[in-house]
Amino acid sequence: MCASSERKKSESYHEKIAKELAEIRQSVDELNEFTENVVDIVREPLLALDKDLRVIKASLSFYNFFRVSAAETIGKLIYELGNNQWDIPKLRELLEKILPEKKSFDNYEVEHNFVTIGRRVMHFNARQVKRAFGQEKIILLAIEDITERKNKEESLQETHRATSDSLNILLDLTHVPIIIWDAALVIKRLNRKFELLSGYDSTEIINKKIDVLFPKEKINATLELIKNLQADDHPEIVEIDILTKDNTIKSVLWNSACIFDEEGKKIIATISQDITSRKRTEDALSLLETRYRRLFESAKDGILILDAETGKIVDVNPFLMDLLGYSKTEFIEKSIWEIGPFQNIYENRNKFLELQQKEYVRYDELPLETKGGLIIHVEFVSNVYLADGIKVIQCNIRDNTEYWQIKQQIVDSEDKFRTITENSADAIFIATKEGKYIYVNKQAIDLLGYSNEEFLTYSIVDLSPKSRIEEYFQIFQQLFSSGGSYSEIELVKKDGSYVDVDLNAVLLPNGWVYASCRDISERKIMEKDLVKAKEKAEESDRLKSAFLANMSHEIRTPMNGILGFTELLKNHELGGKKQQEYIKIIEKSGARMLSLINDLIAISTIESHQIKNIISKTNINEQIEYIYKFFKPEADQKKLHISFKNALPEKEAEIYTDQEKIYAVLTNLVKNAIKFTQKGCIELGYRKRDGFIEFYVKDSGSGVHPEQRKLIFERFRQGSESLTRNYEGAGLGLSISKAYVEMLGGRIWVESNTGLPAETNVNGSGSIFFFTIPINQ
Repeated sequence: MCASSERKKSESYHEKIAKELAEIRQSVDELNEFTENVVDIVREPLLALDKDLRVIKASLSFYNFFRVSAAETIGKLIYELGNNQWDIPKLRELLEKILPEKKSFDNYEVEHNFVTIGRRVMHFNARQVKRAFGQEKIILLAIEDITERKNKEESLQETHRATSDSLNILLDLTHVPIIIWDAALVIKRLNRKFELLSGYDSTEIINKKIDVLFPKEKINATLELIKNLQADDHPEIVEIDILTKDNTIKSVLWNSACIFDEEGKKIIATISQDITSRKRTEDALSLLETRYRRLFESAKDGILILDAETGKIVDVNPFLMDLLGYSKTEFIEKSIWEIGPFQNIYENRNKFLELQQKEYVRYDELPLETKGGLIIHVEFVSNVYLADGIKVIQCNIRDNTEYWQIKQQIVDSEDKFRTITENSADAIFIATKEGKYIYVNKQAIDLLGYSNEEFLTYSIVDLSPKSRIEEYFQIFQQLFSSGGSYSEIELVKKDGSYVDVDLNAVLLPNGWVYASCRDISERKIMEKDLVKAKEKAEESDRLKSAFLANMSHEIRTPMNGILGFTELLKNHELGGKKQQEYIKIIEKSGARMLSLINDLIAISTIESHQIKNIISKTNINEQIEYIYKFFKPEADQKKLHISFKNALPEKEAEIYTDQEKIYAVLTNLVKNAIKFTQKGCIELGYRKRDGFIEFYVKDSGSGVHPEQRKLIFERFRQGSESLTRNYEGAGLGLSISKAYVEMLGGRIWVESNTGLPAETNVNGSGSIFFFTIPINQ
């Protein structure tokens, strides 16, 4: 009775475990990849050693920092690394004496001179971690390079009585967080790096007690600790928690030294180092081992772990024991082909040899006989991977008996069903409640490009963009709660591209999911085009409104000047000098109005395609000189130095082009240069380049921002479109110039400030406008 009762309790216990943790499915498969990624993203060099102190894993940062390869590292005794450069007496003492007794050590300082990277001062941190599958422990050795910090500490000690000025320089230039506080625990100074670490600006915590930096629940303990350190002549580096301005707790190394201020008073300088990331990594590695064991023990898939060399079973999870009816002792240390259900799988060890060579064996449908004689259908997957530097084989066994029974039912009625679905215009999918496809029609195959066989190995997740899996999961959940759903989604085609579809899905009585969809890519494109057209129309309307407002401003301003000063001229008592002054203002306003009207006429003729090129022989040297002489008085009036450069002799300077258009473009560019340059110089000229004449006008003005360099050549656009801008104009000059240059077969562009060629820059600022025309001689 006792034996029977105990057996029932055991069976009940295993059933309870399997039911409680039924939701954990694929986590064990993903854990090894997760562990590898955690190690590789550690910023500090990290080694994993076996019990014999041989390297079984190294982080990417270790290879990069010590300039070694995996071939030079993995499998090596740690003391043999770098041609025995790691045979360091203090390291031997840590690993062979201290670690076996304490199980861990932190911040042991070691100084060594490496051939490849020179002298380094390092902190060694080690932990013994229990390995998976019941095997021996491993050692995680984290290496922190503190050479730079050490040098700064030594420098602080050597300059014990630093003056206030030199201390400020140190705070400004050092690359580590530093905070200065006095014997009363009042903060006196801190550098920018400490501001970034704590989140506080200096003005917020200067002259406040240092306990503002500590979590409330740890203030007393932390103050006690740093007071004890303050009393020590040689304080050690300690690890404390600080509370940042945004209430985030960070772990830091706290290294303090006594110095004197300019008055000879004793103050404390503390160098801090943020080790929050490292602490989380160490905790994560420890947690991973625990998590893996829990997942392994609670997974509802059967799992076997084999020695890749011998094929002997080293671990088995409870689900597989319960599924097949064998005890753990009947599995452990047995070769897999010695276990009844697996004899045919690895018959004569052929499959095992195949697995060793290919490192992967899969059975989508495998019948197994349990110890009780029941035939079950499973999906069987074996693969080889490294676990702590040792090759192991993981076999995942999933009970698919229900799935294959369902599939057989579908096969039995396949002909009738296929007649309906294959003639449908829609792509049709049928999947189990777990999302695994069991049927697709020809339209689905044509839509996505996968073969029927490929579809039957996939699930809904496999055809979903990774970035939208969570969204699609919610749609899937809605389907089960409401019995049906409609949505527009993207599916991944075989070539990796996406296709937009509308998806109608219903839940069938037996729990399957029936879904039909159609390609709506063209409709989506039309919708996007409509949105773009709407945005373009809105932008055009905005520009039109801005232009009209600008035109109103540009017309009213000179008109007000003309009318106002004309009225003033009616005053008979007005002196001759004042009359001439008012007449000049009226003339200037009239010229401004005429320039605006000319620009409007020019842009109108351009828009209506009524303007044509009038080609004639043109001496470009004469044009450059004429424009120089024309604008020199205006430049002199603004105290600007204007100059020109002609690159060709007179005879070669004669080309056939539209003289008036060239004149108009150069005039616009020089006029703009004078307008936007407050001091400095302006230069115009040209050069011969690749069958073109390349004209340029450069200035030392305010320059053109990168985001404006294309906009300024558009019609009705200016650097500033506000009515409160600093410069007059309708914003048509550059667009007219661009139209003229393109009509002549050239192009126009601007270079300004950053990215400007050194040989053409003007005092490191300003702009250069270029345009080209073809040489026709």
